[in-house]
Amino acid sequence: MTIRSVFVRNPQYVATLVLLTIAALNSSLFAVTQGQMNQLKGKGVLSDTDLATIDQYVKERLDSMLGVENIKDLNAITSELLLNKTNNVGASKKDYIGQFAKSLKENYKQILSGSENSPNKQLAPNIRISVLNIMGELDSPDLITEFTTLLGSEKTKMRYWAAKSLGYPNIKQFLNNESADSSVLTSVVKALESTLTDETDPLVIEQIAIAATIPNHNSVINVVMSCANKRMELYKAWNVDNELVDLNIMKALLIISQQNAENEKAMVSLASELHSHAYHRYVQAKQCLQEYTDDKVFLISPTSQSQLKTVIIEGEKILRFASKQKRSQVTINPRFLKAMETNRCNNLTNAFKLLSGPTGVIMESFQLTAQNLFAPLPDPPDTLIKRAIIDNKILNKTVKPNS
Repeated sequence: MTIRSVFVRNPQYVATLVLLTIAALNSSLFAVTQGQMNQLKGKGVLSDTDLATIDQYVKERLDSMLGVENIKDLNAITSELLLNKTNNVGASKKDYIGQFAKSLKENYKQILSGSENSPNKQLAPNIRISVLNIMGELDSPDLITEFTTLLGSEKTKMRYWAAKSLGYPNIKQFLNNESADSSVLTSVVKALESTLTDETDPLVIEQIAIAATIPNHNSVINVVMSCANKRMELYKAWNVDNELVDLNIMKALLIISQQNAENEKAMVSLASELHSHAYHRYVQAKQCLQEYTDDKVFLISPTSQSQLKTVIIEGEKILRFASKQKRSQVTINPRFLKAMETNRCNNLTNAFKLLSGPTGVIMESFQLTAQNLFAPLPDPPDTLIKRAIIDNKILNKTVKPNS
């Protein structure tokens, strides 16, 4: 059993309804109809004519994106392409997807560049995202080069979708099976590293970590470690946000630890250290370890508090699960859940000691030796403390007591 994310797909009947609606709306607009695509999706062998039809279908639908005037029409085209991206017969599935990917590869650039000239210029970002979403959902290794190129985009959302696309299962499996000196693997590692160097958006960093969860290759594993280290530096500077992404980075590290014995300790240690940073941000902001203000106000926003609670509670669960795999007597009953319910400082610190203390579950299960591995963060900066005091005063003035 491994730690993994579960993706829930829409029910088939919803997909059918969407297809019927799109077919009714678009049957007179395109040379290739939905009926033709339905026939191709059921064929066991595809002829050259069939492949040409797929090519024409993809080109027509992509071109039509440039003429949409509202988000509803764009979503309809996107949904249709997504529903037609693969066929139902295993024997011809490879050829079908291969042609779909080839057609996307040949036409996507002109759609991305032409999006700025669409009738409704406000839709330009949506058009770009729709195209990248379709390319990613196809989950085809044939598009890896396109995604590595798009990682260099100046647009944050483009980098996000490019990294996300590299994290789809078939692409990751393809890269995992590549040899260490593979030119494709090398190009992916270089692109991920280059993007990560200057990346500041937490959601992009999260997707880079997911894409780099390829246990067979240390060069890619190093990218996941760099993601964790980059996030921890932000914690130390009290400049972190979107803390929830760190849960997925922890999962990435622990997935690697389960499948790469050589790096097991390093991965678990880093995942635990990232969890410790989230814990210390919470308790130090709560002023459990040291008082920074007279009225002990929370030094971070309610959003940050909520996300940290999730990271701490769910992070403990996956760390205990990993420890249980290593040492059967470990209990997987979480302690932080109850500690958060009481929200008492002593309960929080006790839960942390049981998990990450010198004789805690993680240290004993994996025989980690670093004494300062889970040390507190530096004190929060004065600017953060002053802002928290001001925000608290504003809140107290805004929220009036019941009369």
